[in-house]
Amino acid sequence: MNTFNFDSFFNNNLDKKYSLKSFNDLCWFIGFAEGDASWQGDEKNKRNFFIINQKDPKVLYKIKKILGFGKIKFYPEQDKEGIYRFIVYDQKGTLKIIQL
Repeated sequence: MNTFNFDSFFNNNLDKKYSLKSFNDLCWFIGFAEGDASWQGDEKNKRNFFIINQKDPKVLYKIKKILGFGKIKFYPEQDKEGIYRFIVYDQKGTLKIIQL
């Protein structure tokens, strides 16, 4: 039985075409984000950030392709090997994440 409803997300992302594969990819993303993502707030600038950190950027590029937005940056100062971060920090993008 299908329990996810992405209508609000799809209706606010009309510039991207979606298919059954897109639906399955979004379901996968929700599960992945439940375990690895976080929300952070910036009180000074009054905005929220959606962040996923990974040592291997491949999964982050997959997420960016699925969603159609977000940025991926490398942070070498986190540890010896560094870390990659998928981040959504603009208001429009964070609203899209909330709609999921």
